[in-house]
Amino acid sequence: MQPDGEESSRQSEAPAAQFQLQEAILESMVQGVAVYDRDHRLVRYNRQLTDLLSFPPGFLRPGMAYEEIIRYRVERGDFGEGDIEEQVKNRLERRNKDIHHKPVKRSLPDGTVFVHHRRPMPDGGSIVTYTDITEHERTERALQESEDRFRRAFESTSVGILMRNPHDRTLIVNDALCNMLGYSQEELQALSLKEITHPEDERKNRSIWEKFWAGEIGGIQGTNRYIRKDGETVWVIRDVSMIRDDEGKPLYSISLNQDITAIKDDEAALIES
Repeated sequence: MQPDGEESSRQSEAPAAQFQLQEAILESMVQGVAVYDRDHRLVRYNRQLTDLLSFPPGFLRPGMAYEEIIRYRVERGDFGEGDIEEQVKNRLERRNKDIHHKPVKRSLPDGTVFVHHRRPMPDGGSIVTYTDITEHERTERALQESEDRFRRAFESTSVGILMRNPHDRTLIVNDALCNMLGYSQEELQALSLKEITHPEDERKNRSIWEKFWAGEIGGIQGTNRYIRKDGETVWVIRDVSMIRDDEGKPLYSISLNQDITAIKDDEAALIES
């Protein structure tokens, strides 16, 4: 039978060990975390929270009111310009309405972007997490800007652009190709390449396309004839390349088509004369 003193010592050590474990977990989290009691006073927080929201050393402390934290951030300008008391009041009202039970994206004046998520706890308190998504936002913004630039170039160029998949289905065409062939985008996307290619060139190119999709040749270059909607022939210089997935399988082809019909007409007139 163990002495009462030893048993009491083990019982007292258990909560301390549990607290240390909780602290270790809290500090190892990527997110900033703040825990509040039912009176909206700070109970626990981690270093990531201090770093993410740029609180000065020693500012956060257990027992401080949520209102004090919000007031500091309002005065610092985290929520933009405006009357300080009105902003503090609005922030406290939002908290009381529990509108933060759903994740909300926030931005700081220094460009930091994070997701703020408040979740209630059974004892009436709440736990708030702050997930830094600044790099993700920058990447998304860069991709969007790149896509916008490509879209502007895609639509403003005089070169007809045609994107197709390996099943001879047209995915995307630009306005230049539509104007070149006399079709709307919807009409062109409903047609196969065979339907708009001159029959002689279609037969000649059939084996070339088979080798292209099989990966036996890297691209297709040369002249080609399309048939306009009105039946007229359009001569183009065509340059076709392929986009593949990470495993090397073909996803779609990109065909750049420069209209040289006027040049071909001049050549024919010169030969005739």
